[in-house]
Amino acid sequence: MINNSQMQREKSDNELMEEFASCSLDAFKQVYYRYKIKIFNFVLRNYLQDNDLTEEVLQKTFITVYEYKYRYKKSYMFSTWIYTIAKNLALNEIKRNKRFIPYEQNENYRNDTIYENDKEEILKLVKSIISKMKPDYREVITLRYFDELSFEEISLITQKNGNTVRSLARRGLLLIKEEMKKYGYK
Repeated sequence: MINNSQMQREKSDNELMEEFASCSLDAFKQVYYRYKIKIFNFVLRNYLQDNDLTEEVLQKTFITVYEYKYRYKKSYMFSTWIYTIAKNLALNEIKRNKRFIPYEQNENYRNDTIYENDKEEILKLVKSIISKMKPDYREVITLRYFDELSFEEISLITQKNGNTVRSLARRGLLLIKEEMKKYGYK
């Protein structure tokens, strides 16, 4: 026999935001837990490369979502809205601090994992290569292949047209492939 909790489907972002706009803190918590890791990784990989600053931007992002819940329009994708908020806050933080630290040189970045197989070593190498890319490539590559967003969503977040986003993704992948060859990967 199936119980009620098994029959309930996962609510969409729009449904949660609608509930949240009606003062449901539970809906806000669900949005928070659905997006906190994604937003943290997006900001860390693409903009700040500092855990503490990234955590601040993450908090500011959700404060902004909380404060502007009534302005969110269901006709837009929630993921695009929240990523854009995070991106703008991260860019403001960069302007304020006037610094950009390459990901692998960041002393706040803790990589305590001992890589035991090739897959993890390859991922580490790919992340290192991505961290050295031009910001446009890095942003599109991480949004597409790490955060698994559609080209349409990436286009809205980056404010670039779809063809440009696809081109940046394709060129970025070629750059990664070329760099991988230098390390003996084909």
